Amino acid sequence: MDIISDPSNHINQHGLGLVEVLLALLLLSISVLGYAALQVRAMHAAQEASHYIDAVNLAKDMAERIRVNPQGFMQKVNFSTINSTVTCTLAIPCSSGAMAEFDFVQVSHKAQERAMQIAILPCQSSTKKRQCIYVAWRHKKVDQAEPPMTECIHARNDYPDAHCLVVEAYPYVG
Repeated sequence: MDIISDPSNHINQHGLGLVEVLLALLLLSISVLGYAALQVRAMHAAQEASHYIDAVNLAKDMAERIRVNPQGFMQKVNFSTINSTVTCTLAIPCSSGAMAEFDFVQVSHKAQERAMQIAILPCQSSTKKRQCIYVAWRHKKVDQAEPPMTECIHARNDYPDAHCLVVEAYPYVG
């Protein structure tokens, strides 16, 4: 007798195809959920990288302004919050200190447009008169009341979600 035409084999096989389909759907759904979790993580990492790039660009802009006007930035020890209305243009020249405040206000406005904060504070463990540029994002605060944040100094190594960075600026005053 042929195995295919044997009626007893059809009775034992009843419902087995449905179990196989359900198992395949279960495996497919688990893999889709895993892929979705990876996508969410990738989007978070891309957004954090975008914030970091913006912060680096702001800090670089500020460091270049410090190098152009070192005397003005050395006159003032602390640039954490300045609400200056000083306007320096070719038509309205100003002192080096006022130009430093004007530069800081301009970069601060750029930072605020990107939902970031910027501060220039004396560097934490420096015996020389070095300035550190702190940039923070995602509701992280940078101000003179609290000491410079350790997680900003070691952000990329020890604190990957620090949401801040620090750049040390070297004003050359001869």
